Amino acid sequence: IAEFWEGDADQALERLQGAAGLALEFGNDYILLVAESYLAAVDARQGRLDDAHSRARTAIQLAERRGWIDVPHVAMAYVALATVHVWWNELDDAERAGELAREAVGRSPEPLLAPIVAQIRAHIRAARGEPLSALEILRGGDAVEKLPHWVRFTSGLIEAELWLALGEPARARSALDAISSGELSDSAI
Repeated sequence: IAEFWEGDADQALERLQGAAGLALEFGNDYILLVAESYLAAVDARQGRLDDAHSRARTAIQLAERRGWIDVPHVAMAYVALATVHVWWNELDDAERAGELAREAVGRSPEPLLAPIVAQIRAHIRAARGEPLSALEILRGGDAVEKLPHWVRFTSGLIEAELWLALGEPARARSALDAISSGELSDSAI
């Protein structure tokens, strides 16, 4: 999981696959749930949408079967599932998964999950033609002080896209400049 947050997707993939294998071998469903949730996210980030969908569904079904829907890592599985549905242009399914991710992260003290959930929810709102709502959701998820670089970068790209959709090219440019300088803008809505 640390490699995932540090942005080393290849190393995260290798270690999470090993964890999933060991979890299956020793019958540890909790570790399997966590590994499959993050493997789904890695697969989604690397464009393996069928694999991401399958892993996310596996994690979610395991969580439902074991009564672990309150486990924060389930939010990551829902984010991966929502991401897949966005790419497949299945916005209703994406929105359902995004809302389930929001509910799961709402019960979580994990500070890095909220920005990821906010990003996918904002992306869904933008795809539905609601850029102002999307921007508000995105801004709500950026309250964490020390986000991993790739999370801040993604957030900045989404913000720039939303400003363009709102007809604000200067603010979009400012969001992109903030990415370049390593700091996200504090421009108000």
